Amino acid sequence: MSVRGAAAGPAAAAGPANEPSSSADNIRVVVRIRPYLTSEAGEETQWLFESDMCIAEAHGRRYGFERVFTPSDSTKTVYEAVARPIVSSVLRGFNGTLFAYGQTASGKTYTMMGESQNPGILPRAVQEVFAAIAASRDTLFLLRVSYLEIYNEEVNDLLRLDGRDLAIREVDSAFVVPEASEIIVKSGEDVMELVRQGEANRAVGKSNLNEHSSRSHTIFRMIIESTAAGGDATPKTEPPRGARATPSRLGRSSSSASMLQGDAVNISELNLVDLAGSETLTERFGSRQQRETKSINLSLTQLKSVIQALSKGEAFVPYRNSSLTKILRTSLGGNARTAVICTGSPASAHHKQTKMTLLFGTMAKRIVNSARINLTYDDDKAMIKQYRAQIAALSKKLAAFDSVQAQKARLQEAYRKLEREVMQLRDGERERQSLTDQLGEMNLVSSSTLAHAAPGGDPSDISDAQLQSLMDQLTGLQEANSKLAASLAEVKATNEVNTRALTAAQAKLKSLLGSGMDHDALLLWLGELIESYEHQIAELRNSNQELLSLKVAHEMEAQDQLALAKRQLKRARAETAAAVEARFAAEQALVTERTYFHAKLAELGIALPPIPSASAASASSKSGGRRPRHDSGASSSSSINA
Repeated sequence: MSVRGAAAGPAAAAGPANEPSSSADNIRVVVRIRPYLTSEAGEETQWLFESDMCIAEAHGRRYGFERVFTPSDSTKTVYEAVARPIVSSVLRGFNGTLFAYGQTASGKTYTMMGESQNPGILPRAVQEVFAAIAASRDTLFLLRVSYLEIYNEEVNDLLRLDGRDLAIREVDSAFVVPEASEIIVKSGEDVMELVRQGEANRAVGKSNLNEHSSRSHTIFRMIIESTAAGGDATPKTEPPRGARATPSRLGRSSSSASMLQGDAVNISELNLVDLAGSETLTERFGSRQQRETKSINLSLTQLKSVIQALSKGEAFVPYRNSSLTKILRTSLGGNARTAVICTGSPASAHHKQTKMTLLFGTMAKRIVNSARINLTYDDDKAMIKQYRAQIAALSKKLAAFDSVQAQKARLQEAYRKLEREVMQLRDGERERQSLTDQLGEMNLVSSSTLAHAAPGGDPSDISDAQLQSLMDQLTGLQEANSKLAASLAEVKATNEVNTRALTAAQAKLKSLLGSGMDHDALLLWLGELIESYEHQIAELRNSNQELLSLKVAHEMEAQDQLALAKRQLKRARAETAAAVEARFAAEQALVTERTYFHAKLAELGIALPPIPSASAASASSKSGGRRPRHDSGASSSSSINA
């Protein structure tokens, strides 16, 4: 079964402004004589249509009714004259019932259901109800539909396959079927879909006069709740589509003529009853058909007994004798405006059955009902008020959910911020690693400086004081590097702990959001988590600031020490170069002096060995274990320039 949604909309067309909230009205009875069937062609009729309110036997009694419809009258004409006033009353808050009565194949089901090109009373009534709702602007409606069948005195729910042999209960002097489905609908198409579904489940069979005869009574019921639009309780959302409503009893009527004020709700019912036709039992029937015919005839006999008792004003009315009279109790002599369509055949062969139908209608029109507007303030009886309360509760839950979603968004932003902080710390770690590499390169430079500090690359030429100064500088740089490495290791360990904590928190948040945890407890936990992470972030920021300060201090100290070492090395190289140049000048002066004395001695005739040149003197000096001074000077000069 396709389940439908709720109908909420504006109000129906209002009735007369001075209409009383209650009235005593006789049951309206009309007669509809169908056209001849093909099998009845050529038969004569014993009925005369004297006027639109009187039908008479050819040689007998006259029967007067509110309206007599001839075979030429359409179903639309019947609806406008009989059914439309009932539907209008229901939309104004009265209960309304219309049922067709007559022998089998007299046109009852055709009058009630019609056909695709000529709709019957039921589809026309449904169309009018929703047209009236669409035309209103100041009333909200909630519509429910049920469809019952009485087959062999068993009450069946035609809207569900498991709704068989349902119990009838008496509640507050009214008979109800508590287990009957009441489907919430929101359009005429929804209703007709349910009707088609119910008709498919209805019991039908072949009779003497009809190949497709109804073998059960059906009661189509539409419960209409209406209340004034506006106010704090006005629902902004329709009830869930396809919802099933539990049966509700009618509330007490109001003695006031005012309609739908404050929290008042009108609860009215429209009952459209298609009765199975009476039929003479014959031996040609099978066992099942005999049982069905007996049950139908007995049920209709009990209905006649109730009609007769009510028409005579008897104190005891046998409502309890059949399922049909129990369900129709409110419609017969109770709180409802009721109309009966008596259907008959014009053929002489069915003269007796048609006459019995007219006698039934004559008794029924004497019955007086006491219809009243069904106005209630009871929340338990009005489904529309229950839906309002549910919608209000759902709105609060939705607001709470929106709050949780907002908090979730804030937490996600906090997590993204924390991740950015972690990335910054990781960038700082990479920067510190780069600084460590730079310090290592500085150590290599210092070692290279020591290796090349001496003139000609020999460290033995550096004085002990200079060597000690360079070693102290190197030791300081190594200590600073060790401290920085320890700080980096500590920051790295802290980053790893925070990363693991962040991963665990994200997993726990996903688990909590997926487990349906109470949002208050979730918000409390998330708040504590955010506070904890903010504290850790603050500590990481402080640690990061300290490390940055230490990095700057170490860099400045290393730069100062390196600059000092360069200055001392340059000064040592300059002093060494000056000493080399002075020694070379002294050697040159000595050679010049020796050359002069050799020349004098030669003049005096004294022979001496040849005087070596400056290059020879340098070679002689090298043979003594020392390099030539000009080479050392050149090397020193090259080193200094380098």
